[in-house]
Amino acid sequence: MKKSLLPKNSSYLLTYAVLLVVGGVIGYAVAKNTQSEVQAKVSNLGKIVNFDASALQVYDQNSAERASAVLSPDTSYVEVNCLDPNGCAVTLDDNAGQKGDILFVGLGTGNDLDIRFSTPRQIEYTSIAKGFSASFVHNGTQWTSLDL
Repeated sequence: MKKSLLPKNSSYLLTYAVLLVVGGVIGYAVAKNTQSEVQAKVSNLGKIVNFDASALQVYDQNSAERASAVLSPDTSYVEVNCLDPNGCAVTLDDNAGQKGDILFVGLGTGNDLDIRFSTPRQIEYTSIAKGFSASFVHNGTQWTSLDL
């Protein structure tokens, strides 16, 4: 029986990847910044990662249907405020992203939110409730849900 070269716990691989990224950040900081700037960047490692944030207001359209809007994100975190008592449906614009972009969508106001895709998928939409979020990555063509 052959022994695997990989650790049994796959979280080790993630730890190694993070260490490589952190090492790259420090190396880049040293090459491009003054000593005080490097110290400031290194002291921030290990803290919470902060993304740019924006908000999308989805207004009640005075119908029995869910209010709808198109989400063309320009930040990595978008808080959707659903102002329709029937809930909201937001269509995520596939053209508003580039390969590798990461997006988190949270529901700030309202009870529930359906996040639909602008191009057909096997899974048509992702639903989130108040206080929760959904995460996506852009594969160069379309947004793909990271939530299972």
